[in-house]
Amino acid sequence: MLDSAILENQFEPGDLTPGTDDFLYQGDMSKWEKFAYALKARHYIHLTKAPEHNAATQADLALAALEHAFTGTGDEATLNIYSDAAGHESPWFKNTELGAGGVVLGSTLLDSLVARADPRLPVIANQGSLGTYLGRESTSDVVPDVTIYSTLADYYAAPSAPVDILPFSELEFIKAEATLIISGAAAAEPIYQQAIKDHMAKLGLSLNSPAVVSYLAKRGTLTPANALQRIMEEKSIADLLSVENFNDWRRTDFPKLTVVENAQAGVTTIPRRYPYSQQEISTNPQPQNTNVKITDRVWWDSQ
Repeated sequence: MLDSAILENQFEPGDLTPGTDDFLYQGDMSKWEKFAYALKARHYIHLTKAPEHNAATQADLALAALEHAFTGTGDEATLNIYSDAAGHESPWFKNTELGAGGVVLGSTLLDSLVARADPRLPVIANQGSLGTYLGRESTSDVVPDVTIYSTLADYYAAPSAPVDILPFSELEFIKAEATLIISGAAAAEPIYQQAIKDHMAKLGLSLNSPAVVSYLAKRGTLTPANALQRIMEEKSIADLLSVENFNDWRRTDFPKLTVVENAQAGVTTIPRRYPYSQQEISTNPQPQNTNVKITDRVWWDSQ
C-alpha cells in the first residue's frame, strides 16, 4: 500500500488537493512521500527476526528506504494543532492531568534517567512534591498523596504540546540498528551518537553543555557486546510515549524489563500482545485467533 501511494503521488493531483485540512503537512505531498518511506523503513526493521526473513536483507531494505525519508526534524510527522483553549488541548495534557486519575511517571523510566544522569530528565519529567524525581513502581500500594511522584513535563504534556507520530530521531536509530546489522558497532557508532545529539537538540538542550558532553562520553561508545542494547535504550527515550517502544522491546528484549511484583496469579512473563476480541472470534473464526493469550508471541516476534 505504501508503494502504491508513492507511485500514485507522481500522478497529476486533479482538482481536489489537501491544504490546511491536512493536519500533518498542510498539503505538502513531497513530505507525505517522505513519510511513506519512513514507514517503510520502520516496517522493514520490524521483521529482522521474523520467520523466513533475513536480518541483513531487512536492514538493507530499511537503509534503502531511509535514503528517501526524512532529512531532518522539519520533515517529521508531528501533530502541532493543539492550544490552551478548552477542548483543543493536547491529548497527553488531558491524559496526564492528576485530576483525571493521578497519571504519573513510572519508576522504570525515571530510575534509568536518574542513574545515567541523563540531561533530558528535567525536560521529560517534573519533580514531585518532595522535590525529587520519583517514579511509581507498577502494582505498588496506593499512596495518600499522589503528588509525590513525578509527572510528564510541559515539553510533552503542556496543553499546546505537539504529538509526534513518527519523529526524525526514530529514523536515525533505525539507521544505526540497520548499520549495526550490516557493518558492525564501529560503523553504527557515529550514527547512534548523532541520533542522541539531534534528539537532545530537539528538546532544547545545548550540545556544548557539560551535562550533555559528559553523557555522550559515557554513553556514546558502541561495542559488539553493548551496541544493540544502547541503541534500543536511547531509541526508547527518543520515542517516549510511542507504542513503537513496545514493538522494539518485543523484537530485541531491550530495554531490559522485569515482571512487576504482585502480578496476576499465574503470570510469569510480560504480556507480548493483545488477544482478539470476542466479536472478532465469533464473526471471523480463524485458527490463529482462538485460545490466544496475552503472553503469546505475534508472528514476527520470534525467539
